[in-house]
Amino acid sequence: MNELLSRQPIHVVYGGAQLFQAGTFVKIGELARKTFELYAGDVSEFAAAFELVKNEITSIVYERVKAKLKNEPVEDYRIDFEDGFGYRTDAEEDEAAIICAKETALAMDGKLLPEYFGIRVKPYSGEFVERSFRTLSIYLRELLT
Repeated sequence: MNELLSRQPIHVVYGGAQLFQAGTFVKIGELARKTFELYAGDVSEFAAAFELVKNEITSIVYERVKAKLKNEPVEDYRIDFEDGFGYRTDAEEDEAAIICAKETALAMDGKLLPEYFGIRVKPYSGEFVERSFRTLSIYLRELLT
């Protein structure tokens, strides 16, 4: 249990299920690195962007952020079947769940998944309860086949 508590992700990326592909994490990482280089190409630009005094601590933080974006730009990712997915027909959501499971399997095979990963379905309550369980069931069934 302590091992699980020893590390907590500093961010979570929610991406619409309709957009998810095995290479999503690589693409996000590339975009993050390019953006960092564009707006904080060196420690002086980094300090200016955040209105910080350029000093030893700022330099350390800059190097840590740069290393983080190089080694693990996405710590936690959720395939989003809720807000990020929007309103879809049952057939569209079923198909997206199948595609997402297949893409997840490809990402697993390619060792591309971030340390923390999952899916976000609609609430398990009210009018969405059946839809939520259906999406989760389709996704898991497809992933396990």
